[in-house]
Amino acid sequence: MRHSTRPGTIIATGLVLILMISTANALFLEKRSALEVAGGWWNEANSVTASVGPTGQVTTAANDGGRISLGYVHWPRENLGLNISVGLLRSSADVRIIDRHFDVSSVNIIPIMLGIRYYLPPSTFSTSWRPYLTAGIGPVIGTVSKTAVNLDVIQESQSAVAFGSFLGAGLNIGLSRYFIFESSLGYRIINDFSETIAGRDNYSGPEINFGLGLLLNAGLGN
Repeated sequence: MRHSTRPGTIIATGLVLILMISTANALFLEKRSALEVAGGWWNEANSVTASVGPTGQVTTAANDGGRISLGYVHWPRENLGLNISVGLLRSSADVRIIDRHFDVSSVNIIPIMLGIRYYLPPSTFSTSWRPYLTAGIGPVIGTVSKTAVNLDVIQESQSAVAFGSFLGAGLNIGLSRYFIFESSLGYRIINDFSETIAGRDNYSGPEINFGLGLLLNAGLGN
């Protein structure tokens, strides 16, 4: 019998490894910068929906849960970080009609965020574990590629832009002089798109992220 590995087990194992290799020295961040790559899970509010249209059409939408982002962060002060990031959140939708015509859509949600990190309490500044509160705002681009199958196969795409924000908390852990562990948990708020994307106009929801950062200006840190 095959047993699947639960995400919770993977996360717990990763955190134990991080704890084992985290540096015992203080992680000094002031005047330093980092390039970060992160991945995680994204859970849209009402991520699985179904509706029946006037012609018997049934629409379902589901999120596959995956996300990835690239970012740059700079710390002008020990308790303050400024960051910019570009992410990719994936979703999918399937539209079926009783006359055997159906549409299959692949949706990409791309948030471009400018944000801040506020580190606290000050007692952690002399350690390698640096918890913080975070917030960000910026445009969110929604794109959809749709394949329609009836007598012919038709492919088309569309895009729309909305305003988004993010609120959450996170933790940086110094792994060495050059690498830093990044994690965050929060809620992404996305305003309704001006046009529906795969039958929906809102893709807000909670998310969790884990990543790794390459610290620059190594001569300034621990």
